[in-house]
Amino acid sequence: MLRHAVRALPVPVLVATGPVAALLLWLVDRWPWAAWPAAGVAAATVGAAAAQLFNEPAAAIVDALPRPLWWRTTARLMPAALLAVLWLALVPLVDLDGAGRTPFVQLEGVVTILCAAACTTWLRRRGQHSPGPAVGAALLLVLSFLALWNPLEDVLPLYPYGPPPAPWRTAYLLWGCGGAAFAVVLVLAMLPRRARQVSG
Repeated sequence: MLRHAVRALPVPVLVATGPVAALLLWLVDRWPWAAWPAAGVAAATVGAAAAQLFNEPAAAIVDALPRPLWWRTTARLMPAALLAVLWLALVPLVDLDGAGRTPFVQLEGVVTILCAAACTTWLRRRGQHSPGPAVGAALLLVLSFLALWNPLEDVLPLYPYGPPPAPWRTAYLLWGCGGAAFAVVLVLAMLPRRARQVSG
């Protein structure tokens, strides 16, 4: 399983993502109040990279092998988990200076990675060979837009900042519920398919 996970690593994408995410977090560290939305963009960038982990260009071959989708997805979840651990370790190094909260930024990244895993695995189950680029692009565009300008901020405060009365509790609840929902989708997508009965 470990060998399968290593072979599936999209090295160029991960190498490109690291400096971009680090630069965005450095901007937040340097100018926390002015650059606070960059934290959300950084989390979206990490999620977009995680989506590439679940591509299977040779799906026509591997789908016919004894190793089912749940086994291959489990193997690919290992580098995704490593990506989440790196995010959790990197974020506390950023001085948010009261503009944001470190656990919240950590939660953003983990939920975004989980969203990428759930959506790509579900699409793989539906027969798409390489859903990573589409899922990654959607995550990056939608979440970056909401981080920079959320027209529904009063209803869906996904990226609050500053001290109370900033709606931090609501934001934690929204991201936590989103993470739980994506976890359920991921588990359902990994369930083995029932063998079709041939009528005759």
